[in-house]
Amino acid sequence: MSRSTPWHTGLVLLSSSCAFGADGLLNHREFVVMLVCLCMIGLFGIVLDGYLLQRDMAKANNTSLGHGIPVQDLDVEEYNQLYDEKAFIYDKSRNRWDKGWFNNCWKFWCWLNSASSEQEDMAPTPEELALTTDIDGYSCMPGVETNLGELLTTAALEKPDGVCLETQDGCYTFMQVAQMADAIRKVLRKALLALDLPTESDSEAPDAHKRRADEHIVTIVLPRGVQSIASVHAVMLEKCAYNAFDICEPVEKLRTWIEVAQPPVMISSDASLRHLGIMDVAAALGEFPRMVLDVDRALQKAVGNSFPHPPCHSPKDHDRLAYLIFTSGSTGKPKAVMIRHKSALNVVRIWGRQVGLHDRDRFAQVASMSWDVHVIEVYATMAARATSVTCPDMVKMGPDMQAWLKERHITGMSVVPSHLRTMAGGGADVSRMLNGLPHLRILDVGGEALAADVVETWAPGRQLFNSYGPSEISVVCTGGYVKTGDVITIGAQLPTYQCYILDPETMEVKAEGERGVLFVGGIGLARGYLEEEEKTKLKFIELPGIGRVYNTGDLASRGAAGRIHYHGRVDWQVKVRGIRIELEALEQAITELPNVKHCEARVLDQRLVLLASGAAELSEAELKATAAALGRGYVLSQVPREAVSAEAEVPS
Repeated sequence: MSRSTPWHTGLVLLSSSCAFGADGLLNHREFVVMLVCLCMIGLFGIVLDGYLLQRDMAKANNTSLGHGIPVQDLDVEEYNQLYDEKAFIYDKSRNRWDKGWFNNCWKFWCWLNSASSEQEDMAPTPEELALTTDIDGYSCMPGVETNLGELLTTAALEKPDGVCLETQDGCYTFMQVAQMADAIRKVLRKALLALDLPTESDSEAPDAHKRRADEHIVTIVLPRGVQSIASVHAVMLEKCAYNAFDICEPVEKLRTWIEVAQPPVMISSDASLRHLGIMDVAAALGEFPRMVLDVDRALQKAVGNSFPHPPCHSPKDHDRLAYLIFTSGSTGKPKAVMIRHKSALNVVRIWGRQVGLHDRDRFAQVASMSWDVHVIEVYATMAARATSVTCPDMVKMGPDMQAWLKERHITGMSVVPSHLRTMAGGGADVSRMLNGLPHLRILDVGGEALAADVVETWAPGRQLFNSYGPSEISVVCTGGYVKTGDVITIGAQLPTYQCYILDPETMEVKAEGERGVLFVGGIGLARGYLEEEEKTKLKFIELPGIGRVYNTGDLASRGAAGRIHYHGRVDWQVKVRGIRIELEALEQAITELPNVKHCEARVLDQRLVLLASGAAELSEAELKATAAALGRGYVLSQVPREAVSAEAEVPS
């Protein structure tokens, strides 16, 4: 069924209803005349609205469309003369589509279309997803980019006026974000040259726990938004790897990360450093970073607004590091997972095709930039030439989340199941009806076990995609659509991934229905843990006849149609709101405190709870402060005593 069906149906019904006159019926000629008139009126309205929309968007973006000259027909000097430096963002209040009668009509039109577009929203066929190519002996999804940062530059060249990112401050086109990234990149290059860092490396294939001499880590300490997006692309296009830190996390966690990554350069701003309480970088963070790049000044020093540096598509970039993601460590020290460009690009292309992203989508950017879900939120949306909409921190975990999704016409989001359950609490209407969330058609859920009540509430009329994957395999490796009444699994292995359920002792493949440990192979595998040789060898292993795989430590079994059932963790790791935590490591760290005799970590209703006993002078505030000072970055939740069962009582 096409998107125009509701319009045609409404037109025919309206025409039919108007065909009854005072004498009961109009004759055939009068009916035809009225039908033609209605069609002409409808066509005129569509043309007029299309023209007004183009005019308003051109004024808002102030890009080449507003001057009536295609970007590709301008040389650099002409473009610089036309471009207005003040138009990095625009005020959405100037857009007539946000208020008034047009807005109500547009919302109703979108609702009619959403009700009839289920066939369009279906995922691509298995044949389409099977179209893979080969890189370094690995099967992967095809694409021209060889560097994750090139997704932005290719989008800017193909769709310069398309809205790339929408924040509270306004909207940014692909070209504007690319120009910002290019400005930051130029200043970053000067910093790297000033530090006299190696630009080439003799080692083409470093050890799995090492990085090459020319693979420099750049830590980004900025709030989610256009500056952080532009900064990560600037870092990757300069052949460095980024590590993004969430400024809502404690500064002790940043200190621990920097100790591991040893970044020569950090990109931040005065406001972000003040938010973290950092007045003296050297005193607060130590030897690294050696230089801090102020993103505000980098953008102010940008000369003109020339075209961004064109992508070079170098095959050498495939094996370079793209980013670091930190996960919980077995001794309380976090592990830095090293992800390469070929792995990140592959998962971005796969996930985007699986959920059916297209250029009309508006995907919510909810995840912290320090959590690897941001990779699919930002880059998969960019690859589809769709719009990322940054959800404010005050909104994403508060009661206004549903209103924000509806107001911003969000069509897709990636979220943990517990968040969906909270949003639907109190009898809130989250359906696709006009009073609910009519635009929200894609839900990617992961990070926690998906329950039947969440599926029953959120799945009708939507594509609810249940995905699974540790950071070590680049975000996601299995997934599948779930409908009401389905047996909930973590789906089947995605194209280019190989999932094996093995006996942990004999390493023999388990038969269908038998439980074993899940091992994953394929191009999505991380290189390893930075400077953690033993842990890398323990988790990333070579299996005869199979190759290199990652031991997830998850119990699983394979069912019908290759779908995988998840049965929990083998070890002591748990996930709280999508964040992996090792309870034993936390208990060990807290037990080292001088006033603690005994402690036990628990998870209650997706909240991390610490039961501790010790000296009388040990207070809750002191316990939390001391835990944060250890640099583990754990956040402890306060719960009523009656919420803790008798079996969980800690001996005095």
